[in-house]
Amino acid sequence: MKLNTGITLDTLNPQFRENVKRWAAAVEAAYPQFEVRVTSARRTAQQQNALFRQNSPQRWVTNCDGVRDLSMHQYGLAVDIVLVRRSTGTLDWKQQTYRTVYAHVQPGQFGLETIPQEMVHLQMAGSQARYSGGRLSPAYCRQLKLVVS
Repeated sequence: MKLNTGITLDTLNPQFRENVKRWAAAVEAAYPQFEVRVTSARRTAQQQNALFRQNSPQRWVTNCDGVRDLSMHQYGLAVDIVLVRRSTGTLDWKQQTYRTVYAHVQPGQFGLETIPQEMVHLQMAGSQARYSGGRLSPAYCRQLKLVVS
C-alpha cells in the first residue's frame, strides 16, 4: 500500500487504520498486479467543504459539506483509494474492477465497509448505521474516542 503525497494514516482512528492496512495487504497478495494507493484520508471541515463545492449537475463529488453534514473522513474513519496497475502505473477507476476485488477480498472481513455510490471509499464497518442527521451518534464517538476535524 502506498499513500499519495501529503496523505498520512497517522491521524486516522487506530483500529480503522490497522483494518485498512490488513485489507490492503490482502488485496495486494490476492491481486499482485495491483497496488492499493490511498488518495485521501482524514479531512478538515474546510477540505470537505472544498470537495462539496465541486459538485455540479455533471459531476457528483460528495453529499457531505463538512459543516451541516460531516464526512466519515472528518472523524478519521474513511479513506479513498485507487487501484494502480503495477505493470503500467495506470490508475484503475473501473467499477467492475472494484466489485471483483471486493467480492474476493471482502472489506467486511477486515472491519470495513463500502458505500454503493462511491466504490473507492472505504470506511469503518458499522459506521454508516450510526450516522444520522449529518453526524455520527455521540455514544459511538465516545466509544471510539473520535474527534471531528
